[in-house]
Amino acid sequence: MSCWETLGVEPYSDLRTIKRAYARQLKEVHPEEHPEQFMALREAYETAQGLTARAAPINVHSRPPVIEDNNASEQPVAPPAPDVRQQAKVDQERLAIAENEAFARRMQMLAEAFQDLLQDAQRRNDLGNWQALLGTPELSNLDIRLRHGALLLPALIQLFSDKQQQPLPADVLVLLDDSFHWTQDQCITLPVSEESMQRFCLLLAAARNSIVSTPPRTGWKWFFKAMFATGGRLSRTEFFVGLALTGAIVWLIGLAGFWILPRDRFTALGTGLTLMLVYVLVNAYCKRIADSGSNVVLVLIIGIFLPFVYLFYAFGSPEKGWSNSNPRTPFVDPLVIAVNTLFRGGFRHTGLQRSRRFLMSMTPSLTWGMLAIFSAAVLAALLV
Repeated sequence: MSCWETLGVEPYSDLRTIKRAYARQLKEVHPEEHPEQFMALREAYETAQGLTARAAPINVHSRPPVIEDNNASEQPVAPPAPDVRQQAKVDQERLAIAENEAFARRMQMLAEAFQDLLQDAQRRNDLGNWQALLGTPELSNLDIRLRHGALLLPALIQLFSDKQQQPLPADVLVLLDDSFHWTQDQCITLPVSEESMQRFCLLLAAARNSIVSTPPRTGWKWFFKAMFATGGRLSRTEFFVGLALTGAIVWLIGLAGFWILPRDRFTALGTGLTLMLVYVLVNAYCKRIADSGSNVVLVLIIGIFLPFVYLFYAFGSPEKGWSNSNPRTPFVDPLVIAVNTLFRGGFRHTGLQRSRRFLMSMTPSLTWGMLAIFSAAVLAALLV
């Protein structure tokens, strides 16, 4: 096999082409692993260089060569042959430096791509954009992936701390945590404070809870539990909706009994309805007082002498904190509560927002039932 075939180039190619072919094949032929193939490649490289140099055109205007005297007592000493292995080592070091520089540029571009996606308010909410970026071949290496996760985390925490920015959706947060192992591997050193990392772990737990939780549905079961079961808390919306529905039902039942039942039975029915209405009213007020965090028995005693206290607790503010006992908690996304509580100084939910979420959670049977009952009660009041 000729030197040209060994290098994979055309005969008498220029020196630049020969060097490129040699460098390309040197990546696959290592002196330690394939010494014979490397020696053949190196020999072909040097032979091709010599043949190309000798085949170069001769300048006729150059000076004629000097003919040495064969009888001279001293002959010129030929320069020592270059160390083949040393030259190969130098070539490999140069290639390694070039590859490292190219790899560093790719890593920088990838880090910038993560930052650009995070700062884009529209694209960062799309799960597909993050999946496409995480599918980059370089991120198949765990060390590289963890390194980029450590670079992204401070900017992500800064995003959640900014009240003007919309937080990332729960599915995107869970995807990033599964990819970068922020909360799964406690041995990883991350460039954030311990307090910030603890808050971020709680935030990710809320994100996972947000994915698996289902929006609540308010139906007739809620009505009977809220009005007749003891214990628990009631929001303002639940209090007024429940009492209004109870009052309308009692009014219709009483009116129907007045028309249908004899007087003695109607009296008994009226007494039972009155007692039921008093029980529902007291039970609902106890739950409203508990919602404010006050002592129920003490407030009821004070209300006997100062009745306006009941009105205060009917419209009063709830106890601060979004615990599981708070009746408003199921109507708000856990991730929204966690973001505002952990990074933005506390969660605030207006009464109008709470009422709208509660009414939107009502089942069709409860909605149409309430409309029918209220319509019938109004109609009956007009006819009477």
